[in-house]
Amino acid sequence: MENRSAASPQLQQLRHTIRTWWYDTTTTRSVCYFLIAWHLIIWLLPLDVTESTVEYWLLATANPSPGWMLAAFSHAGLAHLLTNTGLLIMFGATIERQLSTRQYLVFLLATGILTTLAQVLEYNLHNVMGAMVGASGASFAVTAFTLVTLYRTSPSDYTLEHTSTINYRPGKSLAALVLIVGQLINDWTPYLSIAPKASGIGHLTGILLGALTAILTAKT
Repeated sequence: MENRSAASPQLQQLRHTIRTWWYDTTTTRSVCYFLIAWHLIIWLLPLDVTESTVEYWLLATANPSPGWMLAAFSHAGLAHLLTNTGLLIMFGATIERQLSTRQYLVFLLATGILTTLAQVLEYNLHNVMGAMVGASGASFAVTAFTLVTLYRTSPSDYTLEHTSTINYRPGKSLAALVLIVGQLINDWTPYLSIAPKASGIGHLTGILLGALTAILTAKT
C-alpha cells in the first residue's frame, strides 16, 4: 500500500504531462497522419504505373516535374517515414506554442519545398542524376527551431513547457543537438556516413531555415 500511494502522484503527473503534450501537438499529429496516409496510398496500394511515372510525380530530380512539390510528402520506405514523423512528434510541441496553426503549416510547407529545391539546385550544379524524396528537410527545420527556441528562452518561461514538475528542456535540447550534429556528420563526412545517400544540402537548408525562423519569430 505504501508503494502504491507513493507512486500515485508520479503516475498522475505523468498522465497530466502526456495529456498536455497530446493537446500541444494537435497540428503536428494531423501532419503526421497525413504523411502516413499519403505513404499508404502511394506505396502500398497496387497501382499499375511505371517507375518513370512514379519518379516524375513523386521524386525530385534535376528535371522540372511535379515531384519538386510532392517529393516532400513522399518517403522511400517505412523506416524513412517513421524517422521524419518521429522528429515531428518529438519536437513539434515547442513550435506549436510559438507559432499559430497557420504559421506552423506554412512553415512546414515552405521548408519542405525549399529544402527540396535546394537539393535539386545541387543536382543541376553538379550534374547529379539522383532523386530526392522525404520530409526530412521540414522535420530538421522543426528540430532546429526547437533547439534555438529552448536555448534563447529562460527556463522559467513555462509557455514553452508542459505544466509539469518534470523538466524536459535539458533532455530535449540535448536530443535536438545530437540529432542535428549526427545528421550533419553523416551527410558531410563520407567515412563516418551511416546513410550515404542522404540529402545533405536539403538537411542543412532545413536546419538553417528552422534556426532563422526561431530567431525571427522569438517572443519577447
